[in-house]
Amino acid sequence: VPGCWSKSSKSIVFTSNRDSDYKTLKMTPAPREIYLVKVETMQVINLTNNSGDDYNPVVSPDANKILFLSDRNSEPRKYYSHIFVMKSTGKDVVEITDIDGDKSNISWSRDGSEILFQVNSGGTDYIYITDIKGKNKPFLLSEGFSPQWCQKQ
Repeated sequence: VPGCWSKSSKSIVFTSNRDSDYKTLKMTPAPREIYLVKVETMQVINLTNNSGDDYNPVVSPDANKILFLSDRNSEPRKYYSHIFVMKSTGKDVVEITDIDGDKSNISWSRDGSEILFQVNSGGTDYIYITDIKGKNKPFLLSEGFSPQWCQKQ
């Protein structure tokens, strides 16, 4: 699973199941967590320590927030991934999507005010854009996937 450098290049965020309690919970596959490693000291910090599956961290352009995917608030038997944002310290985790379907390919806008993401619902992929608070969810394109912001044109 790819990691993500912080803007300062002094830390890396990544996904792992290294501390997972899946053996105790008898869960397969093992739930993942989001970690931060400080490059200078190699100190590893678990940012999301919970029973949900947290993965695909993306650091904001100002390096103060991290977007990630998780199934932590999914309804039983649905197992949808949702998009969450937290401070780069792992504090103040907030869900910013409530659209049914699996989310993927999340990315920040250049100024960090919006996010772009893909939703697979009923076998069809859709591309959405929303503000960081999740209040503006216009549908952009049907049957599209792997969206990315064009940083410069």
